[in-house]
Amino acid sequence: RQVRTYCEKVKSCQGILALNGEVFVTGDGPDGAALYRLSDVDRNGTLEEVKAIVKFVDSAGRPAKPGEHGAHGLRLGPDGMIYVALGSHVKATGEEGDGQTYRDTYEGDLLPRYEDPAGHGYGVKAPGGTIIRTNVEGSVVERVAGGLRNPYDIVFHSGGAMFVHDADMEADVDTAWYRPNAVFDVTEAGEFGWRTGWAKWPEYYYDRLPDMLDTGRGSPTGGVCYEHYAFPVRYQNTLFMADWSEGRILNVRVKPRGASYVADSEVFLQGQPLNVTDLEVGPDGGLYFCTGGRSTAGGIYRVIYKGEIPDRMTNLGSGIAAAVRQPQVESAWTRQKVASIKRELGDQWNQLVAGVAYSDDNPPDYRVRAMTLMQLYGPIPSEDLLLELSNAESELVRAKSAVMLGQNPKPRGKKRLIALLQDDSPSVQRAACEAMLRGNVIPPGLDSVLDVISSGDRTLSFVGCKLLQRMPAERFREKVLETSDTRVAIVGMLALADIDHSEPTAIRVLERCSEMMTGFLSDADFIDVLRLCQVTLHRSGLDPQKVSV
Repeated sequence: RQVRTYCEKVKSCQGILALNGEVFVTGDGPDGAALYRLSDVDRNGTLEEVKAIVKFVDSAGRPAKPGEHGAHGLRLGPDGMIYVALGSHVKATGEEGDGQTYRDTYEGDLLPRYEDPAGHGYGVKAPGGTIIRTNVEGSVVERVAGGLRNPYDIVFHSGGAMFVHDADMEADVDTAWYRPNAVFDVTEAGEFGWRTGWAKWPEYYYDRLPDMLDTGRGSPTGGVCYEHYAFPVRYQNTLFMADWSEGRILNVRVKPRGASYVADSEVFLQGQPLNVTDLEVGPDGGLYFCTGGRSTAGGIYRVIYKGEIPDRMTNLGSGIAAAVRQPQVESAWTRQKVASIKRELGDQWNQLVAGVAYSDDNPPDYRVRAMTLMQLYGPIPSEDLLLELSNAESELVRAKSAVMLGQNPKPRGKKRLIALLQDDSPSVQRAACEAMLRGNVIPPGLDSVLDVISSGDRTLSFVGCKLLQRMPAERFREKVLETSDTRVAIVGMLALADIDHSEPTAIRVLERCSEMMTGFLSDADFIDVLRLCQVTLHRSGLDPQKVSV
């Protein structure tokens, strides 16, 4: 075997994405720590053109240094944008895009903060680690989620969700504020509550999203969704997550529940040592993974299934059927295959791929895949098609249409998104809320939003609260302060306190909280009211010792 240097201008690469004949990497290059676009202009087999398209700075705004808590994994999203996982020691710079959904953030402390005496993360402020997205030019940078510590990779699930596996803080073990490794379901405007030192938000804080799965101690690294057919069915559409320090690969099975998912896991593979850094699914369906890091021995391995694979699984058909049934849609080798099929079909491609999405006779996952292919390869679905699909019987199709309507909403699309807030499916309601956040759609009325925030579903209530925060405070202030519905009052006042920091509003919120605590409250509601008081005092700047309600 021969080894040659592909590019020597960028080092310490922690994320790599091959896309459209170019390579995008996060690493240390001529312009420091950045997301670089590398091009082989003269087609001689080396990447000689290097351009920093998104630069990274540290918490003090200085040029960031390469490290393990900086910029990590890259993924091509189903919307065609590049998503990047950033650790808590760096922030992205650039022109803020209109689709930025993670906007305002706060610490929440009422007492002086105790931080790590060893100095790790000292002085790092919210939002800590973030998920951002950008285009291939880096002309816009949009924060999608924050409150993470050190997510290393991003995983897009075949059902449309985005997951990250966030790291714990070793020095916090055995403290009351220890936060274990966890897999998170990432929403638009998602907040996960990591703050340095003892200020971490517990999982039960309702102004952050809950853990989907606690994975204990370890050092999460790469992840991938297995969308191939070569492994047994039990592994298909599950997540494989690497854990560097524990020397293992976890298999995480996710199942839809309400507006989010529930998950369980098992150790798929473990070794001593097995310092796994990243993994990917190959064209053969094997799970490939690499090891190394911190001056340890590195290697590349493959896990294959030796059992018989049914012919019906391997026969992908031809033409548009083969394009829709391709495994691992976000992989570079799949994108190349789909692009080849599109060239072969020529002028027929547009009609055929739209036909798959449109037809009720096709399985929902095929229809959703066809919609994704249209987004990535063209033709971009028209508003008419998305409006039609938003009325489909399948909630998967309705949710996907809502997401796509939010990427560039027009008047009819905005109206339909508002109507989808009242859909029977919590997952569709969530998709509508997220689409409205991304598309800057403000609902004209209150009732549908209040129904969402009072649903009792943590994830749905969270995105509904974020949507309520986009509305002018005067439109919902009196409603949430005077309502007898406990959940509407609690979540609505949280939204109010987040956008109206005035002393009169803060006093009214605290007075309403005092009234609620004199009556009957469930344990969960009581804790949420206490959290609301904390947030209100912090956001308004009132001195807790001088407040009497």
